[in-house]
Amino acid sequence: MPDTKQQTLAAGAATARPDAADLAHMPVDQVLTHFAVQPDRGLSNAEAAQRLATVGPNALVEKQTSLAAKIFSHFTGPIAYMIEAAAVVSAVIGHWDDFVIIAALLFFNVALELWQDHKASDALAALKRGLAPEAAVLRDGKWQTVAAASLVPGDIVRIRLGVIVPADLRFVAGEYAAIDQAALTGESLPVSKKIGDEAYSGSVVKQGEMIGVVIATGAHTFFGRTAKLVAGAGAVSHAQNTIYRVALTMDIMFVVVLSTVFFNFVPLSAAMIVIMSLLDDVPIMTIAYDHTSVSAKPIRWHMPRLLSVAAVLGLFSIVESFGLLLIGIRILLHQNLQPLFGLSSDSQLQTMMFLQLVAGGHLLLFITRSGRWFFLPPFPAASLFLAIVLTQLVAVLMCGFGLLVPTIPWTLIGWVWAYNIGWMFILCAVRLATEHLAAGRTARWMRSASLVNQPLATA
Repeated sequence: MPDTKQQTLAAGAATARPDAADLAHMPVDQVLTHFAVQPDRGLSNAEAAQRLATVGPNALVEKQTSLAAKIFSHFTGPIAYMIEAAAVVSAVIGHWDDFVIIAALLFFNVALELWQDHKASDALAALKRGLAPEAAVLRDGKWQTVAAASLVPGDIVRIRLGVIVPADLRFVAGEYAAIDQAALTGESLPVSKKIGDEAYSGSVVKQGEMIGVVIATGAHTFFGRTAKLVAGAGAVSHAQNTIYRVALTMDIMFVVVLSTVFFNFVPLSAAMIVIMSLLDDVPIMTIAYDHTSVSAKPIRWHMPRLLSVAAVLGLFSIVESFGLLLIGIRILLHQNLQPLFGLSSDSQLQTMMFLQLVAGGHLLLFITRSGRWFFLPPFPAASLFLAIVLTQLVAVLMCGFGLLVPTIPWTLIGWVWAYNIGWMFILCAVRLATEHLAAGRTARWMRSASLVNQPLATA
């Protein structure tokens, strides 16, 4: 039995372990030394229990949330608050028809988001079903069968034909094993493994028998990181959604406030705001399936940088929308311009602004989806592209045929789209320039920090 000092050192090895990528490539003897384990004896039961208490179970722990809490969460946030405010205003001023429409669309939007959450939960459950229930582990010099959830970093385990690999391993003994890891890496054939190679949790042994040391468990495994991405519907898409939501909300709110204050004109009805929010939600549900690169390592979000980009895009989006509003007001003041643009009334001006904000918001997704010009690869996934095209088609048909909004001529619809496409190039250039400046500031800060932290040369 190891003494207290040895147990403390062993537990420290489990909690202060290097990055999983380092453990996957360092020499095997260094891995064993790091985890303070002998491959012919394994950990003691006491050491394993201590490490388990420190690092947690070898399982995908899903945060449990009640149905009521899930439903309530979808009634919060900038877009939800905006819709709810529109419903309250409609009720206060007695526009009960608008109130009914807004309330119905609000609950429909919540239902859509609950359905999306359900899909993510189903995907995570399917992944969890691929985990090993038990494992053969060497502890106190004896092989024993334990629940896979009790494995800890440093455990010595044995895998053989038909067994699901119970954790991320580095092989330390054995001649050969063929492992099917297609579900994780996409490789079509089983991969041959030898001493020193890595095996992923959730992969299946097709041939052979080997012994390995556990280097990662639970959410720290390759399998766990994959499941985390599925549960979060894609890490990359969240940053894109951060930027998009902030910019769009700024655009809508400032245009409505500025127009009301300076021109005594309400550019959007309450129903228009709600319809626009729902149309915006459809493409957002497909962002996670977009063709964007995903880092193999966890992404560290630079929130000040993200918010700076979002704020700048939001500011220029306000300029875009408010500029069109000023153009529309000028057209209404000059009757000779009205036939050319097809704009002749305040109600048509409202519909024009509705179409611009819907189209401009969706085109903003193309601008925020990658770090390059929107017309360069990687091109949008078919699901995202079709979602945007279909919602734009709905918006155009609503405006052209007067469905829930005042009718506007097709000529005016064409002018609005030409205006938005022209602004796509401006907004994309603004985003690239802003990110370039922000990245430059970050790089300079990191260089300065490295100089400050650099140890002084000894005399």
